[in-house]
Amino acid sequence: CNSNGVPDSCESATDCDTNGVIDFCETAIIYVDASAAGGETGLDWENAYTDLQDALLEADGLCVPVEIWVAAGTYAPAPPGGARSASFALRDNVAIFGGFSGTEDVRDQRNPDPLAGATILTGDLDGGSPVNNSYHVVTADGAGASAVLDGFIIRDGNANGVSPDQSGAGLLIVGGAPTVRNCLFRDNSAVAGAVAATSANPTFTDCIWLDNVAQFGGATWFEGGSNVTLTACGFYGNQASAGGQGGGLGISAGSTVDLTNCVISGNVSAGRGGGLYAQDSSTVTLTNCTLSENAAGSFGGGIFAFVESQVLTRNSILWANIDAGGSDETAQLDFDNATLDYQAQELLKQ
Repeated sequence: CNSNGVPDSCESATDCDTNGVIDFCETAIIYVDASAAGGETGLDWENAYTDLQDALLEADGLCVPVEIWVAAGTYAPAPPGGARSASFALRDNVAIFGGFSGTEDVRDQRNPDPLAGATILTGDLDGGSPVNNSYHVVTADGAGASAVLDGFIIRDGNANGVSPDQSGAGLLIVGGAPTVRNCLFRDNSAVAGAVAATSANPTFTDCIWLDNVAQFGGATWFEGGSNVTLTACGFYGNQASAGGQGGGLGISAGSTVDLTNCVISGNVSAGRGGGLYAQDSSTVTLTNCTLSENAAGSFGGGIFAFVESQVLTRNSILWANIDAGGSDETAQLDFDNATLDYQAQELLKQ
């Protein structure tokens, strides 16, 4: 089935459901559509589940790889009045795709752009005060790279509890290495990060963070030696509130973050690091990135690096960032007991 010239029966591979098809050649598809009116079997669009949690529950009972196709609509992890601890949990060997209209026969027919597909995962459980919203809209606990989230708007999480319910209002990752693509994280609020990762190695591609608020890391907070890769991502209008740091990204506790072809613009920190803040022996590499028009209430409107952290910039531009001292070079990038290494970097004043 994989066209490698070796008969399937001769390959060393598992067939967990003993149907004669080896597992990596077999993928189950489960359909979800909030507006479906059929039998809710998940077998096709007409009989799609209306609740994404039902599809995830079925996926738990399957031993083959699973794709969950989710049509445009709004999905909450719990019904009105449900527990704030409820979330959509990513699993190994389960790929969740949004952006469908509900008529597609193959995945390539969908529109993966979250701004166009309007497949929304929301933490708003009752349509009222955010005090009742889910702590985390999506979670990933030890899930590996085969756990995929692709093509969603993730919004309205409210991580205002005690640890671990104070981090990752949109997505909380603990361990593992999930894959996130084509997602928009917006209007989430937390103590630390609309997206937070602890001791994890996630990858993000073509994702956007917009108008999120946290005390530490308005958009993201990566800690605990995490190793994070972000490619073609954008961070816009995120805020670190009073007493906090890192309006866009916050990186801490020996974490490593690689950003390539990313834009960090219009983010605000009440403290340091309007665009990006790194502390505690963390390492950040920016390649072909732009940091512009970010603002910090104290130091480092673009970037602030602190406590033996290292910032490496490669062919990147920092311009029109401001801090308490104005828009000079240190407003673009400032550091204290940290290291800067750059190649073909431009620091442009406002």
